[in-house]
Amino acid sequence: MNADDDADKNLSDNVSGESSGNDEVINGDWPEKIVDVSELSVREQVDSDGSVFSVYTSILQVTSYSNKVAKLKVEYYWNASGTSFTCQAKQYWVTAFDGDSGNILLAFRTNKQQWGLRELTDKAKQSGKWEDISGGGTITSDPSKANIWFRYIFDYSGGDDPTEDITLDVYFYPQTPVITAPSGEITSLSINVTGTGGIQGVGAITVHNANGDALLGPATIQNSSGHWTAAFNMPSGLDTLTFFARQKVGTATSTRSNEKTVTLAPTTLTVPARNAVVRADQLVFKGAGFPGARIWAVVPNYGTELSEKVTVPTSKTWEARGEPLSNGVHLAQAAYQIGNGPIRYTEEHRPFTVLDKLSISGPTGNQDMSFTVTGTNGLTGASVDVKIDFDNTRVGGGEVAAGGAWGARVQMSKAGPTSLVAEQTYQGVTSQRSVARAFKIKPAKLSPVQVSYPSPGVVRFSGTGYENGTRVEIFIANGTLQVFTNVKADRSLSRVRPALIH
Repeated sequence: MNADDDADKNLSDNVSGESSGNDEVINGDWPEKIVDVSELSVREQVDSDGSVFSVYTSILQVTSYSNKVAKLKVEYYWNASGTSFTCQAKQYWVTAFDGDSGNILLAFRTNKQQWGLRELTDKAKQSGKWEDISGGGTITSDPSKANIWFRYIFDYSGGDDPTEDITLDVYFYPQTPVITAPSGEITSLSINVTGTGGIQGVGAITVHNANGDALLGPATIQNSSGHWTAAFNMPSGLDTLTFFARQKVGTATSTRSNEKTVTLAPTTLTVPARNAVVRADQLVFKGAGFPGARIWAVVPNYGTELSEKVTVPTSKTWEARGEPLSNGVHLAQAAYQIGNGPIRYTEEHRPFTVLDKLSISGPTGNQDMSFTVTGTNGLTGASVDVKIDFDNTRVGGGEVAAGGAWGARVQMSKAGPTSLVAEQTYQGVTSQRSVARAFKIKPAKLSPVQVSYPSPGVVRFSGTGYENGTRVEIFIANGTLQVFTNVKADRSLSRVRPALIH
């Protein structure tokens, strides 16, 4: 007696179901010839309590010594919880040859109960066609394994009738759960998964990372309708997660559910625009990111910080003031940290040009009406404009040379104290004005004074000055002051005095 025989003695033959033909239970050892499950089809069926289970259809086949074949198509299934097993014969097929009295016998068993070997018919047609048949029943089970036994006795006219047996091992698989949400972009590290297909009371659903099958979290089956939920956090360091679910009943595990993919709101750097020219005092970095993430701009491959660190608000857009940067081309990328995860970086290395304010370095002292202003801290190739401070009057210009040095020839319109500022312009962007520099502008040389004698003993000095009220002093050749006068509104000057007799 083999192990199966021992198992048979512990199984009850009190089963439900019916059979056609001879209803007598035929005792016998289970055959050792076993084939793997050969599924023709599988369909889903809804139980009375709303749970879903799979109904399988398979064919068991035996072959006689003369290559005659008999096939039995059976339909079998467990209920959703795996506590009952049903097997029903549906059709049979036998190679066409003499004789129409073949015998079909069926048995099946689980770890809990067996439906003993019974004859379904003793008049099987050996026609080479599929013929309908019925017979089978339901027995108690556990969610693991069942065996189906098919015996066929061939009907040979004028000779012995050979008997062939085959068994089929079939296995319980719990209903595969279905994930309904979430998918796409998420705005929280806490992920709440919902689904259907849970088996309340006996099923245990777990959610797994599709990349490596790591457990993400267990689910709670809410009610008999099979709705379930699971909550877990986005694994540290991931921006994208694809996950699936499995259901376990006893030691049996379902196939993998459908997959869903969630992504954190992406981190981007959008400002400054690529190759943009930006005033140094207006440098700001902007972009999009995951709410709650810390984000800042850095130099690619070095990590040198280019901006302050900010926290992304719920709007998913961020803005960070830039650190002071020198003239020239710079590269930037966004660095970000979500929760306690690692610091990560956007892929783009974005170039942009900073335009700083100029410095005026010379000249010093009093200057003529036309002179050259010089300075540093320019961007090579930028144009320079020199203006009167607190005024937009341009008085001169030039261009920045290699190394940032620059010079601008200016022409003042009037003499006296003044302050000048300088700006540089590059690709249509104008820098902040420089620090003002004070100058004292000397008046230009007057045109020669005309001397006339309007009457005996009287001399007249006349000419043209610069501004109304300006004092003009007239000297003789040895430097002695002769006379002074003020310029009139029409810029004329005139003074009469007694002639000096030498």
